[in-house]
Amino acid sequence: METNLEHIRRLRHMTKSELAKQASVSRQTISDIEAGAANATLGTLEKLAVALNCTEADLLRKQEEPPSATKKGVPVQVTIGEKVILQGTVD
Repeated sequence: METNLEHIRRLRHMTKSELAKQASVSRQTISDIEAGAANATLGTLEKLAVALNCTEADLLRKQEEPPSATKKGVPVQVTIGEKVILQGTVD
């Protein structure tokens, strides 16, 4: 889960501190989950999904499977290497 959490958090242009505040969990919890040093409880998983405007399944999905971006207003960004080629929100 840690790789998808970080990936989706970065797609949303959120810092660990911002996510922690919105999800009502500690920044250390975010760091530990992303580093693979801890697993999220079901309650924490739900809070993170709400804060990231994604589903719990997106957070649990294998890394090679892209997160869904089906909710309106979700910020998205397409990059090639370091270059941003498209940025906007889901309509």
